Amino acid sequence: MTMMRTDRSLRSARRVAPAVLMAAALAPAMLLAQGQTTSQTPTEAEEHFEGPTYGRVALVFTQVYDDNIFAVSDSQHPQSDLVSRFGPTFEVGKHSRRLELSARYGMAAERYFDRYDLNSDVAYQNGGFDVRYNATPRTAMRFSGAYVDTQSPQELNTASLIITGRARAERLQAHAGSTHDLTQLTQLNLDYDIANDTLQETNTNLSHLARIGIAWHSSDRTSYRVDYRPRYITFNVLQRDLLGREFRDVGNETTQLLTAGWVYAMTPLTTIEIDAGPRLTAGEWKPEFSGVVRRRGRQAGEMALSYQSTQDTAFGEAGFIDVQRVTALFAVTPLRRLTMSGSPAFARSTMRGQSTEVRELDVSLVLRVLRRLSFTLAARASDQNGRFGPLDPAMVNGPDHDPIHSRRLWLTSTLTLP
Repeated sequence: MTMMRTDRSLRSARRVAPAVLMAAALAPAMLLAQGQTTSQTPTEAEEHFEGPTYGRVALVFTQVYDDNIFAVSDSQHPQSDLVSRFGPTFEVGKHSRRLELSARYGMAAERYFDRYDLNSDVAYQNGGFDVRYNATPRTAMRFSGAYVDTQSPQELNTASLIITGRARAERLQAHAGSTHDLTQLTQLNLDYDIANDTLQETNTNLSHLARIGIAWHSSDRTSYRVDYRPRYITFNVLQRDLLGREFRDVGNETTQLLTAGWVYAMTPLTTIEIDAGPRLTAGEWKPEFSGVVRRRGRQAGEMALSYQSTQDTAFGEAGFIDVQRVTALFAVTPLRRLTMSGSPAFARSTMRGQSTEVRELDVSLVLRVLRRLSFTLAARASDQNGRFGPLDPAMVNGPDHDPIHSRRLWLTSTLTLP
């Protein structure tokens, strides 16, 4: 009975999320209107609302070619299609010496060339708000929220890169944090994040993540930090047994992480950043590690190489997944209005003794024709070996474990007004 009430509460929260984000988007707009009607000599209480404001609308049109819209293996005959996505994105904001407000909301419709039964007038929504407030010269606070409703869950599996076919996926998340300067060189950091991922309105992962940490500078080029991060998730995922019968995998997991970090500026343009420490999950100790070397070009561009060994969740999967990922980034701006980038990545995800490997390559070209008009040409190639499923040797070479290949090419035009 408790689980049923919890499911109803989560569904209700997801239904009201777009309305809450729209209200958050309108709130800064109302503040803008109020700020414009105040006198030129505001009172002390109103001082932090004074400052530049902005509001804009972006009209986005994207044409996508997807050669495997349902993310199935070759033996299941992948289907390809041309998909058109178009819609507006609204954004407002206000900035002052002590307060920064911004809010956005975007939506898009999708039209398929062949599979017109998949057409949707609201296939994609993306909204959020961000508030930064300098409470005192030594204390800063930040509050943010975001909501994503998409038919492409793979876009949200940013750590594991796990390929997921066309299905409705929702992510609702919120963040609260503060930083306080204990001394000129030492800072106290407090953060709390909550996120709810839902696939097909039935599979959910609700995650709570907290952080308390201290960071300090030992010199102009070197800084250190120590963080403690407890994380708790509850999951309710529909699974199938070896006979194909459906059942619910319901439960919760807790992990605790203690890391030490080091940031070092080798040169004014080259930095190295490392975080490492022990992670305790279900009574088992595992290492946590992340490292990145980043170099910025003297004129324009960037190169970066990173490695990460961590835990994460994925849409439609119950519980934590151990993820190891290597990523490279190459970006260059040969012309003032032209930016080119490429990012190869490899990720291995392990859960309950099973592994999934994904190789991915992203390339993009951004051309800013005018100050308000830009075009983006991008492509993504993904290859996945293995899926999480029944531990049955007879199914290792079955359809659920065949390699999955995905190729996407898209062209996006963005017009920003005013």
